[in-house]
Amino acid sequence: MEMNPAPLNIVISSNERYMPGATVALASVAVNARAETPLRFHVFTEDVKRETFAFLEKTILRLHPKSIVEQHVCGESILAGLPLYSGSRMTWVRCFFSRLLKDVDWALYLDCDILYLASPEEHFSYADDSVFACVVRDMSSPSREWDCAWAKSECGVDLDAERYFNAGVMLFNFKKCREEGVPEKIAAFVKEHPDAKFADQTAMNVLFNGKGLKFLPERFDWLQIFLNDEILATRPVVHYVCGAPWLPRIGAVANGRFRLWHEFADRYVWGERGRSCRNLFPRRVVLAKTVCHALLRPAIIGPCFAYVMHIAGRVNDPKNWRWTHTSSDCTRAMARKVVMECGGKD
Repeated sequence: MEMNPAPLNIVISSNERYMPGATVALASVAVNARAETPLRFHVFTEDVKRETFAFLEKTILRLHPKSIVEQHVCGESILAGLPLYSGSRMTWVRCFFSRLLKDVDWALYLDCDILYLASPEEHFSYADDSVFACVVRDMSSPSREWDCAWAKSECGVDLDAERYFNAGVMLFNFKKCREEGVPEKIAAFVKEHPDAKFADQTAMNVLFNGKGLKFLPERFDWLQIFLNDEILATRPVVHYVCGAPWLPRIGAVANGRFRLWHEFADRYVWGERGRSCRNLFPRRVVLAKTVCHALLRPAIIGPCFAYVMHIAGRVNDPKNWRWTHTSSDCTRAMARKVVMECGGKD
């Protein structure tokens, strides 16, 4: 008798404000998983409307029928005593997933600002029972340096900057975390250091300090500030660390890196070209941002910011750096090509 394969567990946490991101992130996993692979999505929520979650569930099941979508509502029993970070306590919840999901041994955690273009089956193939988690080295040198300096001054811990990881995409070994009391250790750290610079990312880097971890190729947590057509062709896991593409305050509608997110949302979430921007932003905002980012940013804002960074000692060649880091270097053609090829669909 043929046994059904165990589902791949995917975990995310969100409040109402971040649900557009959570929906796209989970939809991108569903689209890029093989049709025969069962998926089990665990969505931890705070103040999320019933109709909002129903739309997420409907979207996932339409894209990948062999899925189970479970909602876990986070009340005071889970969030009590945790400090605020960016106006919410939801970021800390991932530290306690291994206790909250007692029947799960391995799970892939995603931040809401993720566009998952890789193969989840390949990602899970790196699972190693001897480690706490499979992670990706943080590509942003300023972030690593800032957090390492904070850990040294506040905790007396010398972090290895070369093994400092980004916590936005993690393949968690929940079983080992439970056995070694990792959630309790993180909770103790949080109470002692509620002002941790990058919240739970700081906590986990200090506690693990590069040990008991398996480092994966960088494409499994690729920061969008370094995204271009060449990298996009490798089908990375894109992490929007410089701003959520769905929030009106983020002025990057015309930027190629953000356009990729909206292209995916149009095709797989909304099913209509241009719908993502129309749903999320007023028309006048889209027009203003398009003008600012397509015209003013490369010509004026980019050079000014590049020279400020040069004066601050962050970059050596402001002329070359400004074009790499301020222009829309993911073309519309490549964005559409990658989106159309997701999951092997037409």
